[in-house]
Amino acid sequence: MKLFISFIFLCIITLVIEMNYEILVNKDNPIDINYYDNVVKPSLVEIDYFRENDDVFDEIGISSKKIYLEENAGKYFLLLRTFLKKKGIIFDIVSGFLSLEEQQKKYDSYLKRNGIEKTKMKMCLPLYSEHNTGLAVDCDFYKNGTWGEICNEENESEINYIHSIIHNFGFVLRYPKDKERITNMEYEPWHIRFVGKKLAKELYDNNLTLEEYYEKKMRNNMRNK
Repeated sequence: MKLFISFIFLCIITLVIEMNYEILVNKDNPIDINYYDNVVKPSLVEIDYFRENDDVFDEIGISSKKIYLEENAGKYFLLLRTFLKKKGIIFDIVSGFLSLEEQQKKYDSYLKRNGIEKTKMKMCLPLYSEHNTGLAVDCDFYKNGTWGEICNEENESEINYIHSIIHNFGFVLRYPKDKERITNMEYEPWHIRFVGKKLAKELYDNNLTLEEYYEKKMRNNMRNK
């Protein structure tokens, strides 16, 4: 009996520590603090970068000047960066995992500069941000001697191209331009999210956000009851 209980306990532990690449995190769905502590943080690996990110680090309060992602998200991000380099696009990471303390500093800094109404549309509180999962990447590309070009609408062809191929590496554009009412976030061309290659393809092929995917999944489950 004791052996059986020990086996069940080990199974539960295994389930608890498994990374959920499909996790829905938004302003209505926070990360469970135990998941954050026991799954997210142990999964992080350091990601090398070459973009000058000191302004971002200073704003968020990252004194180490280091960037981390969940292990698989990091691996596929580096593959994506290498692929784009071969296509002539100098692509890099701006921000990855943020601790709860760093997320709070980011939120407070934006609030101080922009006011509450704009902050509600652009920022998430700690545990409600995808950056607390280690699966989200703020990215950018270099053009005409400067970074910040993924925010420049004049580069629409490059931006659209990047968005059109990231699903091949397990990423999705998390906050699309035409889905702001669904995601409750303004369009962010720089914010991509690792969900795994299978789900990324499904979302891309069907033009779905994670919110729509879960809503569809819920409807299907109700019909099958």
